[in-house]
Amino acid sequence: MAQVVTLECRATEKGNRGRQTVTHETARKSRTVHTNLWGASPWSGLDVSFASRNQRFCASMCPVHKKFFEHFARGFRIRTGVMSRQDRAYSLELIHELLTRFELEWERQQEQGEINLIWLSAVMFLLVSSFGGMRGYEVVWTDLAALLHDVSRCENEEDFTGVGWPLVGRFKMEGGGFGGHVIPIAVTTKSGVEFFKWTQRFCFTLVTSGRSSGWAFARKNGERAKASDYRKVIFSELERIQEERKDLIDPKIEIWEDFGIQRSGRRFFDTACRLRGVSKLDIEAQCRWMKDRQARGVPVARDMVDCYTEYRLMKPALLRPSLAL
Repeated sequence: MAQVVTLECRATEKGNRGRQTVTHETARKSRTVHTNLWGASPWSGLDVSFASRNQRFCASMCPVHKKFFEHFARGFRIRTGVMSRQDRAYSLELIHELLTRFELEWERQQEQGEINLIWLSAVMFLLVSSFGGMRGYEVVWTDLAALLHDVSRCENEEDFTGVGWPLVGRFKMEGGGFGGHVIPIAVTTKSGVEFFKWTQRFCFTLVTSGRSSGWAFARKNGERAKASDYRKVIFSELERIQEERKDLIDPKIEIWEDFGIQRSGRRFFDTACRLRGVSKLDIEAQCRWMKDRQARGVPVARDMVDCYTEYRLMKPALLRPSLAL
């Protein structure tokens, strides 16, 4: 009962941005707090774990996993009127408008002789999530040393078809362990987005600031950045576009609510690729959806074809999605 009271009290607290109360998604996080507290308590020793080759199950005595709390949680969800909706996708025209404004800001900062690294990282974050088909939290897993290596290789070998964007992290549905992916992105897309030019600017600025390894997207203390760190730069520019270009963003749209830093870029990638006739197989290979669907709840593992496929030899095929945008 104490856990139920805690959840109800949390749900009555004042919300952000003018909301009378917090959302259901925010309030229900108190359940996670109780689960973690239970796991750290002596009473968690009563729990029983069942382990198999790929998964582990736990029969827990934690109160928030009891039948009473489950019934309450379902009713609580209905009473709070929860409404889930996907992040709104950017349009290609909107991306071009953003890049035009970012280009002017880049020139202004160059004239002043100092580049704002947080601002430049936000621009790069937008480009990688939109043209690499990545979730926001995946973008910040970029390995800087590997990125510098591939950019240098492209320049030395004059391979200006595409750059491999290296990611290292715990990917969704891939077993929970650290894994790696190289996502090839076209140097220049069909609509004229100069991705490689911004990549070179990004890498040069990082090296100039004394960084050549670790996370490419990092905070001042060296910790890996979060996607939310770049939300203000991108969404503030979207607000200015909404005021000046109503043909690109409807005035009724709430920028900070309808767009999302995690999936608006990925939804743009999927939508734009389909509009331009990119095959479903290419889109799913880029976004790594095919394995998620085939796994049916089992952690995904790279198959032998993936293990023995040479990235550079497959580059022309892997570039098809981003090249078409």
